[in-house]
Amino acid sequence: MLTWTVFYRGNTVHFRHCSNEFVGNVKQSSEVLKHVALYDENRGRNFEYRKASCVFSTADVALMNVILNAYDHTLSISAEELVFKQRVRRWFEKAAHPQLISPTSSQESKLRTQPTYQLAPLSVRWNAVLKIGEEIEMIGPGKHGIPMNCWHSQKENGPKDERLADKLRFFKHNHGVFRLVKEKADYEDSGIYACSAKRDGGFRPRELYVMPDESMVYMQLNHKPLEKDQEFRPDYNQCALGRVPVIYSNQNASVRCVYAVSPFWKMEPVVSLTYHVFDSSSWQNRTYPSFLETDYLRFQDGRLQRTSPYVKFQDRPVPNDIRIPFTQGHSHRFRDLRVQRDKLCNLCSNVRFRTP
Repeated sequence: MLTWTVFYRGNTVHFRHCSNEFVGNVKQSSEVLKHVALYDENRGRNFEYRKASCVFSTADVALMNVILNAYDHTLSISAEELVFKQRVRRWFEKAAHPQLISPTSSQESKLRTQPTYQLAPLSVRWNAVLKIGEEIEMIGPGKHGIPMNCWHSQKENGPKDERLADKLRFFKHNHGVFRLVKEKADYEDSGIYACSAKRDGGFRPRELYVMPDESMVYMQLNHKPLEKDQEFRPDYNQCALGRVPVIYSNQNASVRCVYAVSPFWKMEPVVSLTYHVFDSSSWQNRTYPSFLETDYLRFQDGRLQRTSPYVKFQDRPVPNDIRIPFTQGHSHRFRDLRVQRDKLCNLCSNVRFRTP
């Protein structure tokens, strides 16, 4: 009995063998199988169980379990394995390219018995989002004695750092498995990781997101956009009513989640806005998608200025023009936002994390 994972490398189909860790006798492993009719018919002879250890990667598309049956000795077991692999390869090539016509192997015509197999589709995922302080573990296939080249880049098409020993510990096992491990993730560990070997092994580039801590998420209160020759210095700690943060009716509330490494804005955060006007006791709730706030430089008034465009709500749930810009960030929840023209309103911000 053999177990393989099926994966694509480019447009071609390949197989990766799973190692058989243990072979045992059914009589000593389970009482349930002894009551199966097939067990009685064969008087318990030639009943074994096998435990296969597979290393999955995101490139795997199927898991194949096959029992070869070349009883007539027209082909050896190894030759039957090659013939069956060619047949499976044609299945996947035909599925990807229906117009493709694959020739039948001359060896296949020599088989008088057919193998027994099970084929299960796979969709392999991995934990791509971590918080600061959590463990990083990346597992991939790798053969013993074959060098593995691993690299890390903090952004796509950026410089590659191949000195992963400074960041993650490298473990290699005899069962075709290697592991990259770090006990506590730092924010700088975000980025793209990949490993490759001259032969089969490693894993394709995968992106790791390490969520920033609260020091990188902050609330600020902005005055309406300045006119030319005006100056305004906002008090980001303006409080009233017993040190409760407040916002004036002509100000803009914003929560920014800035990032230096991990592009967590790709997780498409949502904005939940809960508010009520002072003269009303009922609460209103609105949910909006967040938008990426792009900083850019422009030359104006004889100097370079950094400009950040704001995002407006089309359906304004408050009586004033409240504009909320979002830099790459998480889900944001405005809680207890009270607005009325020419009056103060309370503003509290609670940032929550959500993955798709």
